[in-house]
Amino acid sequence: MNEKLVAQLNKTLRVKITLATLKEVFAYLFALRATGAINMLAGAQYLEKEFSFNHRDAVSILIFWTKNFKKVTESEG
Repeated sequence: MNEKLVAQLNKTLRVKITLATLKEVFAYLFALRATGAINMLAGAQYLEKEFSFNHRDAVSILIFWTKNFKKVTESEG
């Protein structure tokens, strides 16, 4: 993951986030996914609670995560 991806995401958000925050959010989403406890389509409400994002930004982040899943997993591995 890099600043280019963060800049791309920040174009859709009301509250801008940093690379460090985005890494933390994505780590949270990967951990949540690994539990198998939820359908990831419900992930936005978990982001709202865990990171205090508004609903619109939480949905945008979740969509960005899913659309860039391959890029993100490759950069982490």
